[in-house]
Amino acid sequence: MAASAEAAGWQMEGDPVKTLPLSRQVRLAAVALVAAALLGVAPGLLLAQIAELAPPPAAPAFYTHGPSRVRDIAGDSFTFACDGGREVRVRLFDADCAALGDAARAQAKVVAARLLEESPFWVFPVGQTKAGTTDEVWADVWTSKGWLSQILVRAGYAQRQAGPAGQTLSPIDASGMSNKGPQPVAPAFFAPAKPIGGDALEVQQAGKAIPVHLFDATSEGTDASKGNEASATASKLLGSDGAWVFPCGPQPSDGKSVWPVRIWTREGWLSEVLIKAGQVIRASVAAPLTPAAVAAKPPPRAATPKPAAEKPAAAPRPEKPKPEKAVAEWQAISVTLVQKTGESAGLKYARAMTGGMAGGTGVGASTALESEIFKVSSNVLRISWEAKPLDKNSRIAVQINRCQDQDTPSKKAGMQAASFAGPTGAQGLNLAPGSYWMKATSASEVTVKLEELVRKAAPAAAP
Repeated sequence: MAASAEAAGWQMEGDPVKTLPLSRQVRLAAVALVAAALLGVAPGLLLAQIAELAPPPAAPAFYTHGPSRVRDIAGDSFTFACDGGREVRVRLFDADCAALGDAARAQAKVVAARLLEESPFWVFPVGQTKAGTTDEVWADVWTSKGWLSQILVRAGYAQRQAGPAGQTLSPIDASGMSNKGPQPVAPAFFAPAKPIGGDALEVQQAGKAIPVHLFDATSEGTDASKGNEASATASKLLGSDGAWVFPCGPQPSDGKSVWPVRIWTREGWLSEVLIKAGQVIRASVAAPLTPAAVAAKPPPRAATPKPAAEKPAAAPRPEKPKPEKAVAEWQAISVTLVQKTGESAGLKYARAMTGGMAGGTGVGASTALESEIFKVSSNVLRISWEAKPLDKNSRIAVQINRCQDQDTPSKKAGMQAASFAGPTGAQGLNLAPGSYWMKATSASEVTVKLEELVRKAAPAAAP
């Protein structure tokens, strides 16, 4: 777990035992001494190993155990088979694919299927729909790569949504669901936590108190009494043993900013409990969040004026022009693949990428395709491709090449910039702006969609 945390850029340093409450340290020490005597090993080594076995999230969170329990994956939802034959439809609480159209939904399905079928995952229910069917559960899904909703939103295949209103949801029927599974992968961590006012808390990590605030709830705009009530409720839920902390952004390194997190307690998400109690309000996560203040500072004391000669008022400084706001959006790059005349340049590449099946006219023969030269103005792109008709046995290879002569890019000569293979897929790209062309080999018709992330000036606000 430590290796994966370092690779992801998250700090997971320090003695794991020291981050636990004192009562738990004493219990672990006693267990370690007895076990060490029986096993004949060093107590310190055994104590460190025991401390890493933090408990799994409390019910009603459940672990899927295997891909065989998951079916009918549709990007932002899937069906889960409980013990005893009962099935529930799990829907992402804070992401929606339908609003972006059929193409985005199809790509979201591909991405979600790969994440949900490659390894078991945790489901954190928020509530269950009262009206209509009783087997529709709204939840957050934690995969081996992080939150499924965040992955889909960042890829442009889903948009952030607030989720159903709390009053339309009922408690979860957790029968047939198991909460016994491995601890969530990094950067999630189990740690003692205590409230320090409203939506602000402190969590212990590597022996240090780290200020955090709830990512999806805020106490801004509420009465001070509500902040005190929220602190009291959080204290009861967090207890002395700690809770699971799920970072929703990189840990600040400036020592001033507050870490946005979600916290899972034995009663569910801390933010949802406080929102339902009316002690905080839901924060908008569609726009970047400003860190909540950890503690309100008293107003500065007015200084006693000293008698002094009056000075002329300073001339007002000219206001600096405010930077123009910009919005980012995906813009399509026109790319059309057409069949090459003759069997020339791409044949060797085609045989290598398609396992020797390129060339000829029999079954499985591949056709060499090429595009015209096109311009790339952004260094952030995404590509998707698909065989038509879609067949898992279709052999497709796609290659993007950068023109060697960027001043007068009229010849298709240069270096390979990226390559892909498979009957269908989608992937993000980082390319230097310039001129490129694309070529592909396929035994069937293939459609390719290439888009770049372009920043534009935000539309002026209405007067």
